[in-house]
Amino acid sequence: MGVEFVLGRRKSGKSQYMTSIIKKHIESNDICYFLVPEQSTLDSENKIISRLHSKGLLDVQVVSFKKLGNLLLKNTDLRSRIFLSEQGQLLILNKIINELDSQLKFFRKAKTTTLEEINRVIGNLRDINFKEINSEKIISKPDLLFKIKELSLIIDKYQEYLKDGFIDDIAFNDRLLESINESSNIKNAHFFIDDFYTFSNQQLKIVKELIKTAKSFTIALNIDVKNNEFNIISQNIYQKLNQFAILNNLNIKTTVLDQQFFKSNEVAHLENILSNNKITKFQQVRSDIKLSSFTNIDEEVKNLFENIIKIIDQGYKYKDIKIVCNNIDAYRNYLKLYRKLYEVPLFIDEKV
Repeated sequence: MGVEFVLGRRKSGKSQYMTSIIKKHIESNDICYFLVPEQSTLDSENKIISRLHSKGLLDVQVVSFKKLGNLLLKNTDLRSRIFLSEQGQLLILNKIINELDSQLKFFRKAKTTTLEEINRVIGNLRDINFKEINSEKIISKPDLLFKIKELSLIIDKYQEYLKDGFIDDIAFNDRLLESINESSNIKNAHFFIDDFYTFSNQQLKIVKELIKTAKSFTIALNIDVKNNEFNIISQNIYQKLNQFAILNNLNIKTTVLDQQFFKSNEVAHLENILSNNKITKFQQVRSDIKLSSFTNIDEEVKNLFENIIKIIDQGYKYKDIKIVCNNIDAYRNYLKLYRKLYEVPLFIDEKV
């Protein structure tokens, strides 16, 4: 067992490098898993197929945390449980707060916006497993301590609902974490992780368990080894995982890729700004990046599809176009509406 860190900035060839390792494992009839964010699974599959010059993927599985969990937990009671969407979680929270009305002071009769905030805070508290933290020792303000205790009451009640045939992302990841060490598939597989900007506390625990359990483990991180201030979040992830590997006496290999291959100078400049969090002016003529603002989502999506039609008329193919959205729930219905009106084939890579 061991871990390899592949470090480099965007477009430095990290994914290509890992694909070359995957190809060698496939030639040896070894099993490989390629773990990417939920929204990147389809794109990653297509890239790997192209780089391997293959018609499909048999010996390498492209997975998200959710898909990996479904694979490992398919023979458990998980399939009989109802997966709670955010809306479902809010409905349960509203019911819980009504039930606990006499015991609550700060969170009584919460409005929808307050419920969303409570749900976010509860998710963060469960993610760090705050039950193991002695709140009274680290919190000196009485009101804040009281709020934590009320949130603890709400969480306990919420956990009871999860036992009654429901499951959410956090409970799902807990089950996934417990199953890794028992899986013979994981123990005999080579794991590769790519395209993550950060991990939740739960996800980081899962990654650490995969490092300990898998036959080998390779992770690509967006890091500039020549600049310690570049992408601090990825730097912190690297330090935590590297320290974890040292403490567990695992073999460590570090591969640095320091050459970038951007086709557009504008995109390269934007990547530099976002990663360094320092704004510098682009001195050349702009032609590759266009910024537009709209009063509502409907107007925005309509304009988007009008631009897609213009691009297709210029000779591009639909497969050359990608729509990136950080809040698919808000845009989904508009995308489905306008793809019909404009007769544009559109695949939405989303959680099912």
